[in-house]
Amino acid sequence: MNREKEIAKSIIEIIVIFAVVFIIANYGLRFLLGVKYPLAVPTSNSMYPTLKKGDLLIVTKADPYELKEGDIIVFQASWASKPVVHRIVKIEWSGGSPIFYTKGDANSHIDMGFRTVEDVIGKVKYRVPIPRLGEFLTILQNKWVRITLIGILGYMLIEDILKKEEE
Repeated sequence: MNREKEIAKSIIEIIVIFAVVFIIANYGLRFLLGVKYPLAVPTSNSMYPTLKKGDLLIVTKADPYELKEGDIIVFQASWASKPVVHRIVKIEWSGGSPIFYTKGDANSHIDMGFRTVEDVIGKVKYRVPIPRLGEFLTILQNKWVRITLIGILGYMLIEDILKKEEE
């Protein structure tokens, strides 16, 4: 039983450490890449086969005036609660500013309306080639999951300190 408890504790420690590193990396990337959401995760297969649901994407700051048709961008849309990852299929100009029409690669129709300069969060620069890694990021976005992980880490640290005092 003691061996099983040690294995379970080791697994939990690895998960907690990985989560903490992931969270720190996310905040560090915000600073380095100059974008509010440096990590993005497609929440559907609308970009399949280019991107799959659960992929982890690295997003960089993009000058909307330099974006071109074919670029994959992350944007906020009125019809979505989370940022959307779709491809620019058409660019028009209105009053000196670009407006972008977007579409998921797997979708048969372009997205409703258009995206403005203010809607664009960034440009997808890289897909991390580890399947479904982005799903871990999605789980970590839940504040209760983060609080629980911090609580577990705190408990493990206190337990180790008390154990060392007994020895």
